[in-house]
Amino acid sequence: MLLPDSYLDEWILALAALVVAVGVISKFAYAAYKAIHRIDMTLGVDKRGRTISERLERVEYQLFPNGGNSLVDRVNQIAYDQRTIEGELRFMKDYMGIARHDDVV
Repeated sequence: MLLPDSYLDEWILALAALVVAVGVISKFAYAAYKAIHRIDMTLGVDKRGRTISERLERVEYQLFPNGGNSLVDRVNQIAYDQRTIEGELRFMKDYMGIARHDDVV
């Protein structure tokens, strides 16, 4: 039958609807809490007590040359060292008389 025959059936259906509604609401509330917490962690203070502006300052510090401590300075140093090694290798090949047809200069 589609319609309940007694009050007991009506109470069971109402209780089941209530349980489902509470479950849906609690799942939505938990998802909203996780989203808000993620936003707060991104924009607010992290576990070390730093704000987003302090964290961005550390990133910005790495993006511009500053006398050897930034990422740019280190990449430039690696490029310089690579060119130095390349020149030394070219000199050694010339000195030893090794053919340089495979070198790209």
